[in-house]
Parts: sequence; C-alpha cells; structure tokens
Amino acid sequence: MQVEFLAFCIEAYKMKLGASGAKIAERFEDYGLLDFLLENYDMLHTLGRSQLVAEMERFLEKREKTDGGCAMLEKMTQSALCDFIPGKAARITSLLMHDRQLTLKQALLTFYRSRAYRLLEQEETKLWHESPAQIYAEYFTVSHLPLFFS
Repeated sequence: MQVEFLAFCIEAYKMKLGASGAKIAERFEDYGLLDFLLENYDMLHTLGRSQLVAEMERFLEKREKTDGGCAMLEKMTQSALCDFIPGKAARITSLLMHDRQLTLKQALLTFYRSRAYRLLEQEETKLWHESPAQIYAEYFTVSHLPLFFS
C-alpha cells in the first residue's frame, strides 16, 4: 500500500512539473521527501491529489531554502558536497545491510572503502547527481563486483 502511495506521489508531482518520474524520484530522495511521506503516510494518504501536491511543494520549498537548493546546482562546492553525501551514504549502507546481510559497521565500511565513495566525494565526477539506488545498482550489484574495490 505504501509503495503505491509513493508511486502515486511521484506521478502526481511529475504531472505538475512536466518532468520525468526518474528526476522527481531522485529529487524526493535527495530532499528527504520519501521519508517524510512514509513517516506521515497515515495522514497524507487520505488527502486528494491537489492537497497532496501542495503538501509536497511546501515540504520541498522549506528544504530548498534551508540547503540553498545545492542539490540542483550545476557546480557544487566541496563543503556543500560534504553535506550532501551523508544521505546517500545512509541509503546505500542500508541497501548493503539488507542485500548482503551485513552489520551496520560492515556495511558502512564497505561503502566508505568503495570506488563509488571515492568517485562520489569528487564533485567533478557528478556522481552526486545520481540517486543512492542508482549508485548502488551501478557499483554494488553482483554484475559490478570487479569495480567494487578497484
């Protein structure tokens, strides 16, 4: 049920902005909107489409004001990048814990020892543009294990 709700939210916001669903999903993840929607599911899933879109807009506007909209910048400063990485690190670490049955410590160290992290912390690679799920799929799935510690 919650998965359907999140998909509905992404699609509703996509229609409002005329953007791709992938871009909207990434934006929701980057700004913590997916977590907000899940945490407030009981209340939010009863709203109509226009009310729900308005709630999502308010949430994103507040987040964009507090972080200066750095997630959408073409050129991110190194200090802003350091503020941006923890959210991606947390999500990728969670995926590693779940998929590989690792402890928190093992998963966190796996992430920080990876090629993905080395690339993520370099602004010029633009890997920070990718969602945690995309980074995980590209650098941590079985088909990409040779890249894992290279």
